[in-house]
Amino acid sequence: QNNISLFHTKTDAKCFPRGSDLLVFFYELSLRLMNKKGINTFITENSWLSTDYGKAFQAYLLNNVYVQGIIDSDFKYFESADINTVITFFRNKETQEEVNFYHCFGDLSKINCKTTGKPNQEKDIQKTVFFCNDKMLKQYKWSFLFSSDKRLINLLEKMLKKEDIKTRAKISVGQGLNVKKDSIRYNEKNAVPFFTSESGSILRWRNSNIFVEKEVVLKTRKIPFLILPRGLGSHFCCYNEIEGFSSSFVEVYEEQKLTDSEKLNIWLFCNSSLLWALREFTGRCNLGGGMLKAEATDLKSLPLCFDFDKSKEIEELFADSDNQKFTSQIERVIDSDFHKKIDKIVFDFFELDSNANFVTELLISRYNWRNKKSKTR
Repeated sequence: QNNISLFHTKTDAKCFPRGSDLLVFFYELSLRLMNKKGINTFITENSWLSTDYGKAFQAYLLNNVYVQGIIDSDFKYFESADINTVITFFRNKETQEEVNFYHCFGDLSKINCKTTGKPNQEKDIQKTVFFCNDKMLKQYKWSFLFSSDKRLINLLEKMLKKEDIKTRAKISVGQGLNVKKDSIRYNEKNAVPFFTSESGSILRWRNSNIFVEKEVVLKTRKIPFLILPRGLGSHFCCYNEIEGFSSSFVEVYEEQKLTDSEKLNIWLFCNSSLLWALREFTGRCNLGGGMLKAEATDLKSLPLCFDFDKSKEIEELFADSDNQKFTSQIERVIDSDFHKKIDKIVFDFFELDSNANFVTELLISRYNWRNKKSKTR
């Protein structure tokens, strides 16, 4: 009736992609209805901070509103719903140099969190600030930026500069097959190897007891050379030596021919504590039950290709990996001699030296935190 267009520009329309949760449309409507001095305050699920549609919506917010504050909390406020909530404070666009995020380690009804005026004095409030012109704020999901240790963000920026761009152009990342149970076989007749959760957290896939019907696998379907978990019980990256397919796992493909050395460099990095830590922080951990969902889209955003110049050492580790199987006991895995050798190659490459401990400490604390979070009420 007021001839108000749903979006300000065509660019804004792209910020609300197909499949977006309805809550982002309620946000958009409320922001249009808000007067010049108004403040929009919503309590919603925090899923939009860590999803692909949420990343697009975040671009809309940067273009159109002043993000006064976003408050996240470990505490579960709703007895009848197993969800994690976030409180947002948005105002009409004005000069804005920064986006403020507050993490509350407890119940907000007992902790005073301020988004204006004097800074918070509460020890249970952690404030993270990103400047609006920071490329990372537009490149990554806000849940990752706001929840990550600043040292990890700084290291990621260094990694992006050191990535082997030529090798990266030769690979792509996607997701495995989503098939019905009646297409799965336990013999090879008219079937191909199929990697499932029953295959275990292995580092080399050399034989299989599980198969999927050949006709289910499209002729144009790419065969992955690396397979990583999507719903994480344990971290691992498996080298696909039998040219099989996976059941909805995250997969890495060759778009152009890779050398054995290039493949093993990627395999090594994907089995390092550094990549594991990045997957912990970029994945979705607001699903309940302590589960982490690290999607293919999350892996696409991370640098994966580095020339470690340690071919002989990596080949020896690859040969030894046939006897390795990672478990969900992450401290035990990280402390193993095998994993320490992987981490040493990666940490030395990024010149972490004595500072490398912060990566494994972050990984362990994040892993334990998300498992504990699902039980916090």
